[in-house]
Amino acid sequence: MSAAPMLGPGSVNGLGLLSKKTGSKNGKKAKNRATRNTKSNKNPPYLPPEGVCPILEEEGHIKDVLSRIVVEIIKREWPQHWPDMLRELESLTKLGEVQTELVMFVLLRVAEDVVTFQTLPAQRRRDIQQTLSQYMDKLFGFFLNILQQNVNKYRKMAKAHCRVGIATLNTLAGYIDWVALNHITSDNCRLLEMLCLLLSETELQLEAAECLLIAVSRKGSDVDIEIPNNYGKYLEAFLAFTTHPSQVGFPSKYDSPSCEYSRMDFDGDEDFNAFFNSFRAQQGEVIRSSCKLVPMEAFHMAGEWLHYQLNTSIDVGPTTYDGVKLLQEVLNYETRDPLILSCVLTNVSTFFPFVKYRTEFLPQVLSKLFASVTFEVIEESKPCFDMLYNHVKQLFSNEMLLTQMEKCALMEALVLVSNQFKCYEKQKIFLEELMGAVSTRWLSGEMTQVLSDPGMFVSFVGADQTITDPITDDPCGINRSRISFCVYTILGVVKRARWPRELEEAKAGGFVVGYAPNGNPIFRNPCSEQVGKLLDNLLALIRTHNNLFSPENSARLSETFSKAFDMMEVEKNAVLGLPQPLLDLYDSPVYKTVLERMQGFFCTLYDNCYHILGNAGPSLEQDFYNIPSLAEKLVNSAFINLVFVPDYRLRPMLHILSARLNQKWQILNQKTSDLCDSEESLEEGQVSQEMLEEQLLRLVTREVVDLICVCCIMKKGAEPPVPKDDLDEEEMMATDASHTHASDELTELGKCLLKHEVPGDGTLLVIGGNLLGDAVSWFFISILRGLHVHGQHEGCSVALTQLAFVVYEALRPRYSELKVVMEQIPNIQKEDLVQFDMKLMNQSQHKISDKKRKDYFKRLISGSFGKPLGQQFKKEVHIKNLPSLFKKTKPEAPDILDTEKVELSSLFTSADDI
Repeated sequence: MSAAPMLGPGSVNGLGLLSKKTGSKNGKKAKNRATRNTKSNKNPPYLPPEGVCPILEEEGHIKDVLSRIVVEIIKREWPQHWPDMLRELESLTKLGEVQTELVMFVLLRVAEDVVTFQTLPAQRRRDIQQTLSQYMDKLFGFFLNILQQNVNKYRKMAKAHCRVGIATLNTLAGYIDWVALNHITSDNCRLLEMLCLLLSETELQLEAAECLLIAVSRKGSDVDIEIPNNYGKYLEAFLAFTTHPSQVGFPSKYDSPSCEYSRMDFDGDEDFNAFFNSFRAQQGEVIRSSCKLVPMEAFHMAGEWLHYQLNTSIDVGPTTYDGVKLLQEVLNYETRDPLILSCVLTNVSTFFPFVKYRTEFLPQVLSKLFASVTFEVIEESKPCFDMLYNHVKQLFSNEMLLTQMEKCALMEALVLVSNQFKCYEKQKIFLEELMGAVSTRWLSGEMTQVLSDPGMFVSFVGADQTITDPITDDPCGINRSRISFCVYTILGVVKRARWPRELEEAKAGGFVVGYAPNGNPIFRNPCSEQVGKLLDNLLALIRTHNNLFSPENSARLSETFSKAFDMMEVEKNAVLGLPQPLLDLYDSPVYKTVLERMQGFFCTLYDNCYHILGNAGPSLEQDFYNIPSLAEKLVNSAFINLVFVPDYRLRPMLHILSARLNQKWQILNQKTSDLCDSEESLEEGQVSQEMLEEQLLRLVTREVVDLICVCCIMKKGAEPPVPKDDLDEEEMMATDASHTHASDELTELGKCLLKHEVPGDGTLLVIGGNLLGDAVSWFFISILRGLHVHGQHEGCSVALTQLAFVVYEALRPRYSELKVVMEQIPNIQKEDLVQFDMKLMNQSQHKISDKKRKDYFKRLISGSFGKPLGQQFKKEVHIKNLPSLFKKTKPEAPDILDTEKVELSSLFTSADDI
């Protein structure tokens, strides 16, 4: 192979070399060491002195595979059985540019496999790395000579030498990261000086900059380092970079020359914005570090900017008078242009601090703000709250003036302001008046029928109509708007109406109605009576909404709204963890289609209904729980027809979904298994849908577990954590878990569940220690099965390994069945298992640290860890250890009789006599 010319096509050569590489990794040695050493006297094996194409013609993958073959041999033979490898590689560089480039590739791959990726066994990696460190002075000298020679030749316009220079710089980048700093700074920083000079070479500046970046990122010893005298130049250059026009320009825009480059570098605006935010944070960190390093230089630079601004500014005289005058002019300015009006409102916000000097301007400011909502100017001068309330009522009088979110925001603002009344009766009357229109509409006979009947509800919101114009045609939009506003109002009042925080103020205002047995005050909410009247229709709406997902009611949807119950794109992005699309400040608003508006209506309406129920408990307290037949009403509304409700709609109202989730997991695992066995290719849309379903299933499962923990476990303040500097990830997890469990207690619900007859028997068995052996085996097998399914994920692997270790350590002394289970784990060494059990049974005699026991146990059960599909059928590569080169021999203690020539009589002679 070493002498055969490589004259075939690139694909044939590539396949042949790849086969040879695989053989060198997995197969037996093709030739004995004696034959190999004989041939290595001429040239290193598989690095041909001739036969390869010139450096500018030979394909890159050919040279890459060729270098990796040599690296595989080095990992198995060097330095014990191939001591002259470095010398032979150096001699090979004298044969031409392509051989020099191949040598650089070899040395780079060795550094990557040994140091960066660490793909070797510990002993082989230690031998090779220590040998590299011994020859590092010669290696760096070799690198510098090659770099210097080829850079000089490259400047004479020789492209071949440019390729060698790039290969050398890439190899240097693989070594600079880990070698001792004295190699980098040797010979009066010759390497760094050369790298700085190469920044002016167009073809080499990128690789040189990477080497310099790695070098300056190295952390040296904590010694006093002087600041460069020209550090200000670095700051000026950095600040020039921050204002470079290439940092602006979205790929979707055409308002900057750099937009064209952004379209080449980024997939879209989201990708550009994510990078820009990260880049801006890095620049801010550099500025902060520079200010800490040379505070005076940064101070003087900022001082110059400030001095310039102060000297070029206009003397405006007394600011108070001019500010009030400008505020008055802004308030008197009228316009119908929305963009100009936005700037006017910005100026009003800027000049608002001047209102304290002229309080009579406050009504005008409020008038300006509320008039701007609908572009109507209404001149009124009333007390501030009354004027605010009258404005809101006037806006609510016309349903077409405001959107639902604007109405909801104004309603919540009024409720928040009413909390400052601090008088129960006054706030109650105000909320009754505020919710009067909503209560009248919500409790009307027509609305009651619509909310109680699925068919009438579908017709009322227009979901059974066929729309010709999907953008503008929406005849039932006003009906949906009315229902949404009623639900928004109920939610806003329930969330925002509160009693005073101070107990004395609450007593004085009439909010306290008594005290609980534990001494805590019992408050009453001023909105309890109003909200209580509206709950029956709200529960009817929830029941109707659940029934909408049944097949007979889903069939009522027209062709236009056949996907009205599907997930919205925003929800899909949230489940998949994708960034939401960005809207620039000056982008035109997006007019949704009637289908998207219908989807948003059903989604927000369903969520808000359950948010009302969730907030009713902590807000209304005893007034909510004392509603007659509350449990029966909830069961007949929120818990009805759940078999048809999709998972993404059940998330706001989680119940015990164990049976349903188990079924979904079985279906998902079966799909995965069938996909592995099938050779059919899936369409992109089908793959995306299956990915969405899998992520949603994981999300709902996690939320169900979190719900159970929150309902049954009451967390208290944990003890101060121990220092974790010297702990690894598993020990930290175990420490955190022990501290957390020690401070957690069962809630009242958790105690009631444990007292129930279903878990009661199991609880007694655990307390009495009378678990059946089969039950213990099943429990431990379930943990190992979880490791087999989810062990490929690091988070799951750590948690399940910790759980398996705790269970085995606690139950193995009493249940010998666990040993039988352990013996069935693939590739387990039974001798190691017996030794581990002996140490576990006799911990008083065999004192082993917790860390070592966990590591030992993890090695025992390693055969049960699941692997990704791409790794399941991969053949393991085993590299045998060679005799160690760096074995420390313990010096023998010399015999004193051999080192000291003394006679017996001298032992009894005093020191003075000697």
